[in-house]
Formats: sequence, structure tokens, C-alpha cells
Amino acid sequence: DRLYRAAIRTYEALVELKKAVDAVKYDRKIFAEFAYSLVDSQPRNELQKLAVQQMDRSDVARIADHA
Repeated sequence: DRLYRAAIRTYEALVELKKAVDAVKYDRKIFAEFAYSLVDSQPRNELQKLAVQQMDRSDVARIADHA
């Protein structure tokens, strides 16, 4: 959490990033690679473990494959 807003889940963060990709602020291929890396890699810390628990590859596909 931040003082100015509550934390959002990983899936919701990816949806927000996807909106930026659609607005041509970020590269589509890099976004897709990043999104899949969240669920394809072994978690190295507690934050990554939480991200992986919250979503799986099919969740990422719904966002990234439409990038």
C-alpha cells in the first residue's frame, strides 16, 4: 500500500500496463515478455510469490496475447 492509494493485484497492474501499451506508450512485445515472465519464472522473493499465486499463464494470456 501507499499513502495515496491502496495496493493493486498483479493482474490489475498488468491490465493498467496493457492500457498504456494500447496508447503506444510501451512496446507490445516487451510487455508480453514481461507479463509471461511473471508466471514462468521461479519466484525469488515474497513479492514474486504473491504475484504468481494471484494469477497463472491463462490470466496473462487474456491480457498479453491481445497486446
